[in-house]
Amino acid sequence: MSYFGGAPGVSYSADWWAKVYALFETSFPGLPAGVERAAAVGVPWPSVTTPFVWFDGEEAVSHVGVLMQPMRINGEDHLVAGIHAVCTRPSHRGRGLARRLLAEACAFADAHTPLSELSTDDPPIYTGHGFRVTPTYRFVASRAAPAAGEVRPLRPASVSADLRLLQDLLRRRAPASSRWGTREPGWLVLTDAALSRRLDAVFAWLPEHDAVIAWEAVGEDQHILDVIAAQLPPKEAVLGALPPARGRVLWSFCPDLLDPEAQAEALPATSGAFMTRGPWPKLDPFGVSPLWEH
Repeated sequence: MSYFGGAPGVSYSADWWAKVYALFETSFPGLPAGVERAAAVGVPWPSVTTPFVWFDGEEAVSHVGVLMQPMRINGEDHLVAGIHAVCTRPSHRGRGLARRLLAEACAFADAHTPLSELSTDDPPIYTGHGFRVTPTYRFVASRAAPAAGEVRPLRPASVSADLRLLQDLLRRRAPASSRWGTREPGWLVLTDAALSRRLDAVFAWLPEHDAVIAWEAVGEDQHILDVIAAQLPPKEAVLGALPPARGRVLWSFCPDLLDPEAQAEALPATSGAFMTRGPWPKLDPFGVSPLWEH
């Protein structure tokens, strides 16, 4: 068995990464294709992650990744380590390989920041490494008179001008929440949108406000995933940009800067668990957008 860990992803060759992507496919079918979609919009996977990997001969058999995300939390700026893409090839499970990689990854994260996070459907894997389940919420939008204004759908995966517009606003963005909001300049949002096939489906431009909103319909409800602007637009502009909804309008993150009257409700258990590690500040209800997850 050969161990690799602690070096930036860009340190490794394309052939080495191809073997890691082959491992991903065994645990997360379709993930390598999503990685290709992210690279096509300017976010190559090796540029944003530090991998920890076991190889058995020429075959990658277990992986844990770490990325570093700048965030706004309780009004203060923090660097947060995100643990992601934890997997072991089925033929090598039960040997403690991922557990050992997690220990190495957590030690690496601790050397850079005391705060770590992850999203998972299997929390017990991580509790032994100091992670604890932290409740997350979504927020029911308050009623508001819609504000008329131009709204244009964006297709950043297909239209280069749309991609440039989105990238520019991501670089200049103000955090959409002071309670829990990403400050990264676009690589995470674009990667999450690429992995989930949302790139050409959820973004819309509000020219009057030089802002982009990300939203999607879920059943009869509408979920606001992000608001991307150097200066956040008023709530009425965001809600008015959505088509009439039969159900509710839900913010997937805490809209303390956009809609402070929105009502928090706990996320359903089917959404998985959000876990944190380290000396996190005490937080009022917050949400983690699907475009801000690891």
